[in-house]
Amino acid sequence: MRKKRPTPRMPLTATAAAVVLAAGLAASCSANAPAAAPSPPGTSGTSGAASTPRGPGIAPGSQATGTLANGTTWVADLPKSWNGTLVLYSHGYGELTAVDAPNSGTQSAMLAAGYVLAGSSYDPHGSEWALNTAVSDQFGALAAVEASVLPRKPAHVLAFGESMGGMVSALEAQDGRGKISGTLTTCGAVAGGVNLNQYQIDGEYAIAQLLGNPKTQLAGLDFDTGSATAAALNSAAARAQATPAGQARLALAMAFLNVPAWPRATPSRPRRTSPRRKKRPSTTR
Repeated sequence: MRKKRPTPRMPLTATAAAVVLAAGLAASCSANAPAAAPSPPGTSGTSGAASTPRGPGIAPGSQATGTLANGTTWVADLPKSWNGTLVLYSHGYGELTAVDAPNSGTQSAMLAAGYVLAGSSYDPHGSEWALNTAVSDQFGALAAVEASVLPRKPAHVLAFGESMGGMVSALEAQDGRGKISGTLTTCGAVAGGVNLNQYQIDGEYAIAQLLGNPKTQLAGLDFDTGSATAAALNSAAARAQATPAGQARLALAMAFLNVPAWPRATPSRPRRTSPRRKKRPSTTR
Protein backbone atom coordinates (compact mmCIF):
# COMPACT_ATOMS: atom_id res chain seq x y z
CA MET A 1 0.00 0.00 0.00
CA ARG A 2 1.31 3.37 -0.95
CA LYS A 3 1.65 5.93 1.78
CA LYS A 4 -0.69 8.87 1.44
CA ARG A 5 1.17 12.00 0.51
CA PRO A 6 0.78 14.82 2.99
CA THR A 7 -1.28 17.76 1.82
CA PRO A 8 1.08 20.56 0.72
CA ARG A 9 0.89 23.65 2.86
CA MET A 10 1.12 27.25 1.77
CA PRO A 11 4.49 28.66 2.85
CA LEU A 12 4.25 31.51 5.32
CA THR A 13 6.05 34.67 4.27
CA ALA A 14 6.93 37.21 6.93
CA THR A 15 3.59 37.08 8.73
CA ALA A 16 0.43 35.00 8.80
CA ALA A 17 -1.54 38.18 8.16
CA ALA A 18 -0.96 37.64 4.45
CA VAL A 19 -3.17 34.55 4.66
CA VAL A 20 -5.97 36.64 6.15
CA LEU A 21 -5.47 39.14 3.38
CA ALA A 22 -5.70 36.47 0.69
CA ALA A 23 -8.90 35.10 2.21
CA GLY A 24 -10.45 38.54 2.06
CA LEU A 25 -10.06 38.93 -1.68
CA ALA A 26 -13.50 39.10 -3.26
CA ALA A 27 -12.69 40.59 -6.66
CA SER A 28 -11.53 38.57 -9.66
CA CYS A 29 -8.35 39.65 -11.45
CA SER A 30 -8.82 42.29 -14.10
CA ALA A 31 -6.60 44.41 -16.29
CA ASN A 32 -8.49 47.46 -15.00
CA ALA A 33 -8.61 48.17 -11.28
CA PRO A 34 -12.08 48.35 -9.65
CA ALA A 35 -13.59 51.65 -8.64
CA ALA A 36 -12.53 53.27 -5.40
CA ALA A 37 -13.89 51.48 -2.39
CA PRO A 38 -16.25 53.56 -0.24
CA SER A 39 -15.78 54.02 3.46
CA PRO A 40 -17.55 51.47 5.65
CA PRO A 41 -20.88 52.56 7.11
CA GLY A 42 -20.58 54.57 10.26
CA THR A 43 -17.13 55.98 9.64
CA SER A 44 -16.29 59.63 9.60
CA GLY A 45 -13.83 60.71 6.96
CA THR A 46 -12.23 63.54 5.10
CA SER A 47 -12.15 63.82 1.34
CA GLY A 48 -10.58 66.01 -1.31
CA ALA A 49 -7.05 67.30 -1.82
CA ALA A 50 -7.63 70.21 0.57
CA SER A 51 -8.45 67.96 3.53
CA THR A 52 -5.92 67.68 6.33
CA PRO A 53 -5.62 64.81 8.84
CA ARG A 54 -6.08 65.76 12.47
CA GLY A 55 -2.55 64.79 13.43
CA PRO A 56 -1.07 61.60 14.88
CA GLY A 57 -3.67 59.26 16.25
CA ILE A 58 -6.87 60.27 14.42
CA ALA A 59 -10.07 58.69 15.67
CA PRO A 60 -10.39 54.92 15.18
CA GLY A 61 -12.83 53.99 12.44
CA SER A 62 -12.20 57.18 10.46
CA GLN A 63 -10.59 58.05 7.12
CA ALA A 64 -7.82 60.52 6.28
CA THR A 65 -6.55 61.84 2.95
CA GLY A 66 -3.66 63.98 1.84
CA THR A 67 -1.52 65.09 -1.09
CA LEU A 68 2.21 64.61 -1.70
CA ALA A 69 4.49 67.27 -3.15
CA ASN A 70 4.19 65.91 -6.73
CA GLY A 71 0.38 65.96 -6.63
CA THR A 72 -0.10 62.30 -5.71
CA THR A 73 -3.11 61.88 -3.44
CA TRP A 74 -3.34 59.26 -0.71
CA VAL A 75 -6.07 57.78 1.45
CA ALA A 76 -5.98 55.81 4.68
CA ASP A 77 -8.76 54.02 6.58
CA LEU A 78 -8.39 53.10 10.23
CA PRO A 79 -10.18 50.19 11.92
CA LYS A 80 -12.01 50.62 15.19
CA SER A 81 -9.40 48.41 16.86
CA TRP A 82 -5.94 48.30 15.25
CA ASN A 83 -3.94 45.06 15.26
CA GLY A 84 -0.67 46.91 14.59
CA THR A 85 -0.37 45.99 10.88
CA LEU A 86 -0.78 48.35 7.90
CA VAL A 87 -1.69 47.08 4.43
CA LEU A 88 -0.27 49.25 1.63
CA TYR A 89 -2.52 48.63 -1.37
CA SER A 90 -1.34 49.25 -4.96
CA HIS A 91 -4.13 49.62 -7.51
CA GLY A 92 -4.02 48.31 -11.07
CA TYR A 93 -3.83 49.98 -14.47
CA GLY A 94 -6.53 52.48 -15.31
CA GLU A 95 -7.26 53.87 -11.85
CA LEU A 96 -6.35 57.56 -11.37
CA THR A 97 -7.58 58.18 -7.83
CA ALA A 98 -6.28 57.11 -4.45
CA VAL A 99 -7.72 53.78 -3.23
CA ASP A 100 -6.67 51.51 -0.37
CA ALA A 101 -8.56 48.31 -1.26
CA PRO A 102 -9.72 46.56 -4.44
CA ASN A 103 -13.41 46.71 -3.48
CA SER A 104 -15.72 47.60 -0.60
CA GLY A 105 -16.15 43.97 0.52
CA THR A 106 -12.42 43.42 0.95
CA GLN A 107 -12.06 46.81 2.59
CA SER A 108 -14.76 46.08 5.16
CA ALA A 109 -13.35 42.62 5.91
CA MET A 110 -9.83 43.94 6.40
CA LEU A 111 -10.95 46.80 8.64
CA ALA A 112 -13.04 44.39 10.70
CA ALA A 113 -9.92 42.23 11.13
CA GLY A 114 -8.06 45.24 12.51
CA TYR A 115 -5.84 46.33 9.61
CA VAL A 116 -5.02 49.92 8.72
CA LEU A 117 -5.43 50.38 4.95
CA ALA A 118 -3.51 52.91 2.86
CA GLY A 119 -2.90 53.60 -0.83
CA SER A 120 -2.15 56.34 -3.32
CA SER A 121 -3.23 57.52 -6.75
CA TYR A 122 0.36 57.50 -8.10
CA ASP A 123 1.69 60.65 -9.81
CA PRO A 124 -1.26 62.30 -11.61
CA HIS A 125 1.12 63.97 -14.07
CA GLY A 126 2.39 60.63 -15.36
CA SER A 127 0.64 57.99 -17.46
CA GLU A 128 -1.79 55.30 -16.32
CA TRP A 129 1.14 52.90 -16.64
CA ALA A 130 2.81 54.76 -13.77
CA LEU A 131 5.68 52.43 -12.98
CA ASN A 132 8.26 55.21 -13.10
CA THR A 133 6.81 56.83 -9.97
CA ALA A 134 4.38 54.34 -8.41
CA VAL A 135 6.82 52.78 -5.95
CA SER A 136 8.15 56.11 -4.66
CA ASP A 137 4.59 57.46 -4.54
CA GLN A 138 3.49 54.50 -2.43
CA PHE A 139 6.42 54.91 -0.05
CA GLY A 140 5.65 58.63 0.14
CA ALA A 141 2.06 57.84 1.05
CA LEU A 142 3.24 55.34 3.66
CA ALA A 143 5.53 57.92 5.24
CA ALA A 144 2.74 60.50 5.29
CA VAL A 145 0.30 58.10 6.94
CA GLU A 146 2.87 57.05 9.55
CA ALA A 147 3.72 60.67 10.32
CA SER A 148 0.29 62.29 10.36
CA VAL A 149 -2.33 59.58 10.93
CA LEU A 150 -1.09 56.71 13.07
CA PRO A 151 -0.45 56.94 16.80
CA ARG A 152 2.66 54.78 16.44
CA LYS A 153 4.73 53.07 13.75
CA PRO A 154 3.17 49.84 12.43
CA ALA A 155 4.63 46.58 13.68
CA HIS A 156 4.25 45.19 10.14
CA VAL A 157 3.62 46.71 6.70
CA LEU A 158 2.20 44.35 4.07
CA ALA A 159 2.40 45.31 0.40
CA PHE A 160 -0.66 44.15 -1.53
CA GLY A 161 -1.58 44.81 -5.17
CA GLU A 162 -3.34 43.37 -8.19
CA SER A 163 -2.59 43.43 -11.92
CA MET A 164 -0.20 46.35 -12.52
CA GLY A 165 -0.41 46.96 -8.78
CA GLY A 166 0.87 43.43 -8.25
CA MET A 167 4.04 44.43 -10.06
CA VAL A 168 4.22 47.61 -7.97
CA SER A 169 3.94 45.52 -4.80
CA ALA A 170 6.72 43.22 -5.98
CA LEU A 171 8.92 46.26 -6.61
CA GLU A 172 8.04 47.59 -3.16
CA ALA A 173 9.26 44.32 -1.67
CA GLN A 174 12.44 44.58 -3.75
CA ASP A 175 13.18 48.18 -2.79
CA GLY A 176 11.51 48.32 0.63
CA ARG A 177 14.12 46.82 2.93
CA GLY A 178 13.19 47.90 6.42
CA LYS A 179 9.77 49.12 5.25
CA ILE A 180 7.94 46.03 3.96
CA SER A 181 7.33 42.94 6.13
CA GLY A 182 5.57 40.81 3.50
CA THR A 183 4.01 41.00 0.05
CA LEU A 184 0.93 39.57 -1.65
CA THR A 185 0.76 40.13 -5.41
CA THR A 186 -2.45 38.98 -7.12
CA CYS A 187 -2.45 38.59 -10.91
CA GLY A 188 0.69 40.71 -10.85
CA ALA A 189 2.34 41.39 -14.20
CA VAL A 190 5.72 40.77 -12.59
CA ALA A 191 7.46 39.91 -15.85
CA GLY A 192 6.84 43.43 -17.17
CA GLY A 193 4.55 45.05 -19.70
CA VAL A 194 6.33 43.81 -22.84
CA ASN A 195 6.13 40.19 -21.71
CA LEU A 196 2.47 40.69 -20.75
CA ASN A 197 1.55 42.06 -24.18
CA GLN A 198 3.48 39.30 -25.96
CA TYR A 199 1.72 36.44 -24.21
CA GLN A 200 -1.66 38.12 -24.67
CA ILE A 201 -1.20 38.56 -28.41
CA ASP A 202 0.01 34.94 -28.65
CA GLY A 203 -3.36 33.81 -27.27
CA GLU A 204 -5.28 36.19 -29.52
CA TYR A 205 -3.37 34.94 -32.57
CA ALA A 206 -4.09 31.32 -31.63
CA ILE A 207 -7.83 32.04 -31.29
CA ALA A 208 -7.89 33.82 -34.64
CA GLN A 209 -6.01 31.01 -36.40
CA LEU A 210 -7.78 28.06 -34.78
CA LEU A 211 -11.31 29.35 -34.25
CA GLY A 212 -11.96 32.55 -36.15
CA ASN A 213 -10.66 34.47 -39.13
CA PRO A 214 -6.89 34.07 -39.67
CA LYS A 215 -6.83 37.58 -41.17
CA THR A 216 -8.16 39.21 -37.98
CA GLN A 217 -6.32 42.46 -37.28
CA LEU A 218 -4.46 42.13 -33.96
CA ALA A 219 -2.01 45.05 -34.03
CA GLY A 220 -2.19 48.77 -34.73
CA LEU A 221 -5.71 49.00 -33.34
CA ASP A 222 -7.61 52.09 -32.25
CA PHE A 223 -10.42 51.86 -29.69
CA ASP A 224 -13.18 51.03 -32.19
CA THR A 225 -11.28 48.41 -34.17
CA GLY A 226 -9.90 46.95 -30.96
CA SER A 227 -13.41 46.57 -29.57
CA ALA A 228 -14.57 44.92 -32.79
CA THR A 229 -11.63 42.51 -32.72
CA ALA A 230 -12.31 41.60 -29.09
CA ALA A 231 -15.98 40.95 -29.88
CA ALA A 232 -15.08 38.75 -32.86
CA LEU A 233 -12.60 36.67 -30.83
CA ASN A 234 -15.09 36.26 -27.97
CA SER A 235 -17.78 35.11 -30.41
CA ALA A 236 -15.41 32.60 -31.98
CA ALA A 237 -14.51 31.22 -28.55
CA ALA A 238 -18.19 30.94 -27.59
CA ARG A 239 -19.05 29.04 -30.78
CA ALA A 240 -16.14 26.67 -30.25
CA GLN A 241 -17.57 25.40 -26.98
CA ALA A 242 -20.48 23.77 -28.82
CA THR A 243 -18.43 20.89 -30.28
CA PRO A 244 -15.68 18.58 -28.95
CA ALA A 245 -13.36 19.66 -31.77
CA GLY A 246 -13.99 23.31 -30.94
CA GLN A 247 -13.38 22.68 -27.25
CA ALA A 248 -10.05 21.03 -28.03
CA ARG A 249 -8.95 23.95 -30.20
CA LEU A 250 -10.12 26.42 -27.57
CA ALA A 251 -8.15 24.59 -24.86
CA LEU A 252 -5.03 24.85 -27.03
CA ALA A 253 -5.55 28.57 -27.57
CA MET A 254 -6.21 29.15 -23.87
CA ALA A 255 -2.93 27.45 -23.00
CA PHE A 256 -1.18 30.50 -24.47
CA LEU A 257 -3.08 32.65 -21.95
CA ASN A 258 -2.30 30.41 -18.96
CA VAL A 259 -5.97 29.46 -18.57
CA PRO A 260 -6.43 26.00 -17.00
CA ALA A 261 -8.15 23.40 -19.16
CA TRP A 262 -10.45 22.29 -16.34
CA PRO A 263 -11.86 25.17 -14.25
CA ARG A 264 -12.20 24.45 -10.55
CA ALA A 265 -15.78 25.77 -10.56
CA THR A 266 -16.98 22.89 -12.74
CA PRO A 267 -17.62 19.33 -11.50
CA SER A 268 -14.43 17.43 -10.86
CA ARG A 269 -12.92 15.58 -13.76
CA PRO A 270 -13.55 11.82 -13.71
CA ARG A 271 -10.56 9.81 -12.61
CA ARG A 272 -8.86 7.49 -15.02
CA THR A 273 -9.10 3.89 -14.03
CA SER A 274 -6.28 1.61 -14.99
CA PRO A 275 -7.03 -2.04 -15.77
CA ARG A 276 -6.49 -4.36 -12.85
CA ARG A 277 -3.48 -6.54 -13.04
CA LYS A 278 -4.14 -10.23 -12.94
CA LYS A 279 -3.09 -11.78 -9.70
CA ARG A 280 -0.26 -14.21 -10.19
CA PRO A 281 -0.97 -17.72 -8.99
CA SER A 282 0.83 -18.56 -5.79
CA THR A 283 3.47 -21.19 -5.99
CA THR A 284 4.30 -23.74 -3.34
CA ARG A 285 7.45 -25.57 -2.93
